[in-house]
Parts: sequence; structure tokens; C-alpha cells
Amino acid sequence: MTSYQATVNYDELIYEVGSYHYNWHSDIELLWLLTGKVEANVDGEFISLQPNDLLVINSNRGHATFAEEANSVMLRLHIPPEAFIENGMEDTIGKFVLNSVDEHVNHLYEPIRSALANLTYAKSQLTKTSAYFDLLNNLSQFYIPTDSSENTIATPRHQKAISKLTEYLEQHSSEDISLSKLADQVNYSPTYLSKLLKSQLGITYSEYVMRCRLQQAIRELTRSTDNISSIAFQVGFHDLKVFNQSFKKHFGMTPSAYRQQLTPNLVQNDHQFKRALSDDNKKLTEKLIKEHLKLETNSSPCRTCEFREYQERYSSLMSDLQKVVEHH
Repeated sequence: MTSYQATVNYDELIYEVGSYHYNWHSDIELLWLLTGKVEANVDGEFISLQPNDLLVINSNRGHATFAEEANSVMLRLHIPPEAFIENGMEDTIGKFVLNSVDEHVNHLYEPIRSALANLTYAKSQLTKTSAYFDLLNNLSQFYIPTDSSENTIATPRHQKAISKLTEYLEQHSSEDISLSKLADQVNYSPTYLSKLLKSQLGITYSEYVMRCRLQQAIRELTRSTDNISSIAFQVGFHDLKVFNQSFKKHFGMTPSAYRQQLTPNLVQNDHQFKRALSDDNKKLTEKLIKEHLKLETNSSPCRTCEFREYQERYSSLMSDLQKVVEHH
């Protein structure tokens, strides 16, 4: 008899989107926009999300979201890459390509939303567990093997060292830190550390430092009134031109252009980031999510188009006819 132990591992958050919060991590990130309009920035690529859109962000991709309308609420799910590997995914060099903005219709979108809805509101833990593995299975259909090692699913063998290094860099990124000095923190040679960071984080040491500095810059541009040159110096850029070029490369706009987009509402949301939703938004998003709790049991490939309404009418009519026949 074959023994198999399944592990459910995910992190879910429903939050109101505000200004940019630049981030990157090893988890696979799934976004489902519930209300409003949001601009997602993934490695400098802009994606305009509308209600009900789905988007997957791969491991270690720099990303941020920006609310283009008030009361834009997102459901965000993090799944560790190991979850796919431990449950049978054999290809570890590749990437997930799920973007409902580019591909408007796909018969797997509604099962994915249904799985997310059940993870959030199903009453039974067994139902939630089932939904989790349904989600993994459906997401795996969007995984495309590639020849690029940069898309390798992260499976850190040196997690303790990597965690120590990333924490150190985030705390000291505004300083001048050489690769040799960083290597001393974990007793590795600079050459070995460079390869380790590239293989486990998907980016080079210099790119990681750059991201840390830009992450701090975004925070200061949003929350403080300091001028741009002062902020650039504070976060570790000693050349304003380099700062502007780096900012535009990662976010597609200059720091001043980003600041011009900020409204009082966005700044307020920034201070309340990841806090509990307002009562109105909580009720609205709960209603929207629960609409996807059940999946149709029919085999129709069209789950969200206008034909669904006619199909439901047809089913209702057939049921009424059956009752008439039975009555006579």
C-alpha cells in the first residue's frame, strides 16, 4: 500500500491596494482583482487589471501594484514553489504564464476562482484542502518549461545563509557593501556567494542591492516630502542620474512622475497597508468571492459568457417539464 502525506501551505491576504509597495520573493504569487482598477508592474511591464482578472507572478520577479481607482481590493495568494515539486511537478526550469488581461477567455479561470473562494470561505477544512490541490493542479496547466536557468523554481539548499544575507542587505543596503564584505557574513568565498545568490534568488548581487534601495526609495517618495535628490542619497544612490535611470528601468517612469500620481487617498491607503478592510469593502468582497464558491457540474466550456444564462433557463425548464410528466 502506497503511503502519501499531503501538506497544505499557502498565505492569503485580501487588502485594499494603494501606492507601490515594491517586493520580490521566492513564492509563486496569484492575484485576483475583486473591485476597482489596478496597475500591476512586473519587472517594468505594466498590466492593467480589471475586476475578476487573474495574474500569476513568478518567483523572484520584482513587482508592485498601484490603485487607479478608489476601493480597489485584491485577493493575493502566496504558494511556495516546493508545493508543486513535492506534489509531482517534474519540470523545475520554467515559468507560469497566467494573465487574463492577455488571454481573456480560458476554461480554467473559473475553477481557479472557485478554488480561491473555497480556500477563503468554505466551512469544511476538507473542502479547503481539496480546493488547495485543485488550485495547484489548475495552475500547473499554465506552467511552461523554458531553457533559461533564470526561471528555475527556487529550492534553497542554503536557506539559513540566504536568509541571513538578505536580512543583512535589507538593513544595510544604503551603505557601500562589497561582495567580499557580504561573503564574510556567512564565511563563503565571493565567487561561491555570487553563484549561490544567482541560483537561489534568480538575480545578481548588484541587482538585489539595487532592488533594496529602490524599495526604500518608493517608501520615502510616498510618505515623505523630502526632495528627490535627498531621498536618492538617503537610500544609497550617490548619483541622481543613476537613481533616475534605475527607477525608470524598474517602474517605467521617473521618480517625479511617480510622485505626481499620488493622491491623498493613495497615501492614506499606504499608511493602512495590509490592515483590515473597511466594513463596506469587507461585505462587498465577501459577497463577490462567495459567488464563486460553487462550480457548475455541467461540461460547458463557457462558464462566464452570456450562454450560461440560457443554459440555466434550459435546465430550469427541463426540471419543470419533468415534474409535469411525473404528475400526469
